[in-house]
Amino acid sequence: MSLKDELDRIRAEASANAKTMAAYEALVAQLGRAQTASSALKVGDAMPGFMLPNAEGRLVFSDELLAKGADARYRPPFRRDQAGASPQL
Repeated sequence: MSLKDELDRIRAEASANAKTMAAYEALVAQLGRAQTASSALKVGDAMPGFMLPNAEGRLVFSDELLAKGADARYRPPFRRDQAGASPQL
């Protein structure tokens, strides 16, 4: 089964479940009341400081990346379904 098929199956099962749909609708309403979208990062905004583990498990801090010249502006995730598009690295 392809990933798309599996995700479609999960989506169909969740949509058919009244309890799951009620929880989803409640979450969407809560996010709307909190105005989450209006406070989210926009394309080109400076990223807040963060730390993540690298491939060796060592924590890497965003200021270390910036010191090396990394670009710390927010870009939406690349989607493979964007025909002809190249990922923004």
